[in-house]
Amino acid sequence: MAALLGLMLRLDTRLPRWVWLLGVVFCAGGLRFVLHPFEAEVQRWIDGAGLTLTGQIVDAPFIQGDHYAARLRPEMALRGGREYALTGDVLLHYPLHLDVGLGDRVQATGILSDPGVIDTFSYRDYLARLGIYALMRSAAVERVEQGMSLGLAGWLTQLRHESRAQIGSILPEPAASLLIGMVLGDESGIAPEVESAFNDTGAAHVVAISGYNMVVFSGLIVWLISAVAPARRRLGSALGVVFIALYTALVGGGAGVERAALMSALVLIGGALRRRTFLPASLAFAAFILSLSNPTVYWDVSFQYSFLAVVGMALFTEPLTQLGSRLIQTRWVVEPLAVSAAAQMLTIPLAALYFQRLSLVTLPVNLLIAPALPLIITLGTAAALLVVFIPFIGALLLWAVMPALLWLIGVVRAAGALPFAALSVYPDAALMSLILLSIIALGAALNLLPGWWARLRARALQWVALSGGMGLLLLLALLWVNRPDGLLHIWLWDGGSLIQTPGGAHILVDGGRFPARLLTILGDHLPFHKRRIDLWLLTQPDERRYAAVPEALARYEIGAALHNGQPNLSPAYDRLFAGLADVPIVSVRAGYRAVFSDGVQIDVLHPESTPTITARIADGALVFKLTYRDGVFLFPSDLSAAGQTAMLRRQQTPTVTLLQLPGSGALFSIDRDWVQALSPQVAIAVGNPDAALAASFDVPLYIVPPGEVGHLWTDGSTLGIDLDRR
Repeated sequence: MAALLGLMLRLDTRLPRWVWLLGVVFCAGGLRFVLHPFEAEVQRWIDGAGLTLTGQIVDAPFIQGDHYAARLRPEMALRGGREYALTGDVLLHYPLHLDVGLGDRVQATGILSDPGVIDTFSYRDYLARLGIYALMRSAAVERVEQGMSLGLAGWLTQLRHESRAQIGSILPEPAASLLIGMVLGDESGIAPEVESAFNDTGAAHVVAISGYNMVVFSGLIVWLISAVAPARRRLGSALGVVFIALYTALVGGGAGVERAALMSALVLIGGALRRRTFLPASLAFAAFILSLSNPTVYWDVSFQYSFLAVVGMALFTEPLTQLGSRLIQTRWVVEPLAVSAAAQMLTIPLAALYFQRLSLVTLPVNLLIAPALPLIITLGTAAALLVVFIPFIGALLLWAVMPALLWLIGVVRAAGALPFAALSVYPDAALMSLILLSIIALGAALNLLPGWWARLRARALQWVALSGGMGLLLLLALLWVNRPDGLLHIWLWDGGSLIQTPGGAHILVDGGRFPARLLTILGDHLPFHKRRIDLWLLTQPDERRYAAVPEALARYEIGAALHNGQPNLSPAYDRLFAGLADVPIVSVRAGYRAVFSDGVQIDVLHPESTPTITARIADGALVFKLTYRDGVFLFPSDLSAAGQTAMLRRQQTPTVTLLQLPGSGALFSIDRDWVQALSPQVAIAVGNPDAALAASFDVPLYIVPPGEVGHLWTDGSTLGIDLDRR
């Protein structure tokens, strides 16, 4: 209010008028943010009890994994025979066989749940920014009334669905789903491995609807109008703006798409008025307009990507083009590379921050795919529209765009298969913010101080090239040193073991109870660029065996997990499996086998059946045999003598090369008949085995002292042991 009065009354102060104006704008923005709803009445019904919601499907349902997801705008809730009015949208999950569409009025019965937080991603906040405040998973959905008209939006949704179906029936996968994502904004059909390849190569931006799509087609319309009626320049621009609006509605909107649509429209309007578009001002205006409808748009990751990509293009395209022109005379090669590099100057740090992934092949990949993108977007969008109205012409266009799609997919997949395509990184948010600001400052200096840059460029480029070349050589050397050596490696410590197969896969057994120690072992023995444990085995629900693993889950991805299935009521056990929510978990028993492509094989020998919650933990410990060529290694965890006797009775006692003693070799922890049946050539004890027990062994016994890590390796015929022999 003080700022507003100062502006209106023009108070006689030393502050200029623009300071008061900034104060008004700042306060108005804060007011708009405060007035935005962050809660809704529907959240009060998240209490674990079932209810029935009646309302309308207000967004087109989309496939999410093995079910449909749809946005329901409820009018009332029914529970205990009473009806209650409520506000706030709900995201429904329902089976794929149900035929429910946009505009249908439905009844959905189920339990409302909080979207929650997935790892470091707040799904709750993400949905709240979209106006969705609760989830109803596995909902029983019944249509009450069909086809309530939603006007133009409903017609465009139907058009999108028909176009998607036609493309899928004409083109094979993954080309069909990729084209649908690029021109219709529906990425739900893209296979995870294809999506992963695009992410690893820094080419994921081509799948999303962006300003590039808008500019290509709006420019095409302006060109067509100019060719037919040169005097109707403004008509062409007006039609281009109309097309952009319709196309935005067709693909379903979204923060990034709406930003691209606004900026493309501004470019067309500026051209019609014969005014040159100033990109930073247009970008700021687009962000301002979007924030009027939803002030939380600035927290949307897709908006941040789109926004920073445009900032990067505005700041770095011209300097990079000039630099490239001195090195390469071919302009059609320089310009796509310069635009792609400029767009990624600011998005690469953002990807590292949000997705802990840094692509090392993004520039060459984007250079190779750049020539195919205009053809795919132009012909693909035309085909997506014509295939509904003129199927024959649309089918011809789809087949015409097929070679470009195959080139795009082939390049991305080939680059994504490289072992150094992407690195897993865990940057600090404050550091990434500083890097982003530094890059923006550099771009501003390049544009505002060209003379300063010209003086600095000669020596700076030499040093950048020299340091960059040395850094690349160092990176290649690290990758070479960390490559698999063709041997099977086993590291043992108190509470766990780590196995590296000859092909480079990593198997973690338990992990122990000290997080710092486990993380250090993983950091020492996994390649520096790898943040994935391919297989994790939990041998028994003993906290001493897994207490350190939840901390490792924050830094390492787990491909799959095996355990003996024994339930446990410990809060630590619940926390462990909460961290494994997105990991395939298999409850295994004797007879289960896992085979790796390099010849390593894991066979579970015990327990015979899933232990109950009342069974002794040590009696049902998971025991597995690892085989590689002539080497057979048995890992019995803390299996009790009773469990050993049970294995002996079932004749699950194969002849082994190496036996790790269960229970650290404590007195009365081992059944001598069980050991005799296994006939090991070598035995290893982790900890302090009983002296009398150790002396009774007639095979070499090696000790891994407490606090240390033992190392074994083999080529399948010869065993190396880096341990002291007792």
